[in-house]
Amino acid sequence: MKVLLCVLGVLCVLSPSLHAEDPILAWPTHRPVADWISSGLVGVQLGADTWHSWTAPDRPRAFLNQGCRMGVAIGTSELSKLWIHRTRPDGSDRKSFWSEHTADATAAAGWRYEAGIPLAAIVGLLRGGAAKHYLTDVGVGALDGGFAIWACRHLAPAERTP
Repeated sequence: MKVLLCVLGVLCVLSPSLHAEDPILAWPTHRPVADWISSGLVGVQLGADTWHSWTAPDRPRAFLNQGCRMGVAIGTSELSKLWIHRTRPDGSDRKSFWSEHTADATAAAGWRYEAGIPLAAIVGLLRGGAAKHYLTDVGVGALDGGFAIWACRHLAPAERTP
């Protein structure tokens, strides 16, 4: 846990030097399609996580855990966008660091890690394909989603289906 927080802190401090990063994930064509699919997959991930919470044996605890995970992922992502002004690869705004789509998809992967983590990885790759994020944005977003899972496991441990 301390290592994760240290990595996030170092990346936040070094973020000005990351401005020169190449958008290696950006697709030369079909960027709007990648943007649309990545947003849709976040919705699918959240829907699956909500369904898992609804069908859990201890529904209140499952929803508390899900709310905590999503609150941590969204809150930390929004704070990073307020503090760190990194221009997106497509130049649309200065809210590139870090990928909130990836953080949310990773935090919602708790419904079934075997399927949720690959979906979150696809979301991250598609965010890069849409030229909305750099590789480091996606990586730190995934770390943030993982941090949300870890932090909320202690607050409201939810039962996980095998």
